[in-house]
Amino acid sequence: MQALRGTAAVLLSTAAYHRTLVGVTKNALDFAQFMARDEEPYLQDNVVGLIATAVGDLVGTNAAGAMVHAVHALRGTVAPLTVAVPEVWKRANGDGDITDEDYGSGWTTSIASWSRWPPGCVRRSNRRRSPFAPPRNELG
Repeated sequence: MQALRGTAAVLLSTAAYHRTLVGVTKNALDFAQFMARDEEPYLQDNVVGLIATAVGDLVGTNAAGAMVHAVHALRGTVAPLTVAVPEVWKRANGDGDITDEDYGSGWTTSIASWSRWPPGCVRRSNRRRSPFAPPRNELG
C-alpha cells in the first residue's frame, strides 16, 4: 500500500476469467480501501494504464472495461490507451514471452507511449496534477 500511495501512475494487468477480472485482481483493487482516509484517497489523480489478456476474442475487452469502471470508482484516471491481448495463447509462449512479432511490436509501442507522461507525474509529493485527470469539484 505504501508504494501505491507514493505513485502518480499505475499499470494494472489482468487475465480475463468468465468475461471479467480474475479474483486476484479484484482482491488487489479491494486493498485500495485502506487508502480511503488518505489526504488523496484511493487512486485519486493517478493515471492508470490497463492491460488485459484473454483466451477468446472479446473477453479481454470485457475485462479491460471492468477495470475501467473499477479505476473510475477509485477516483483514478484511465490512460488514453488500453491494451487488450486476445487469443493470448497464439501470441505468447508458456513463459509469457510474446512470440507474435507483429503483434508484440505494436503492444510494446503502446506501453512505451505510457512512459511519456508529463515530468510532473513522478511522485505524489512533488507532482503536478495529471493532464488526464478530471477537473476537481467540491466533492473530490
